[in-house]
Amino acid sequence: MPSDLARQIKRSATLPALSAAPALTALRLRSKGVAAHKPLHTLRKEFGSEICKMHGLHAASRALRHSDIHGTNAYYTDSRARATTGMGHLLKPADNAVEFAAQEA
Repeated sequence: MPSDLARQIKRSATLPALSAAPALTALRLRSKGVAAHKPLHTLRKEFGSEICKMHGLHAASRALRHSDIHGTNAYYTDSRARATTGMGHLLKPADNAVEFAAQEA
């Protein structure tokens, strides 16, 4: 008895090649544990998140072919993340600062 996945692939194979590709990809994603209602959209969001994390917001916007960066900004940036300047090493410690020794476990 063929599995549900095999039946769906057979049904998709009767469609023209271009329209079968998204259906087959969605079936493959579902078989790998992507339980979202729209697995291709979930894949696209994961792709956008990775590009944004590795290369920044503008690269993600271009890779996702968004017409406006505001849409990318709304979904791919963490508004809770704090921006740091990385200039802490330039600050001189106060004269009355007390150093704490590292505690051993």
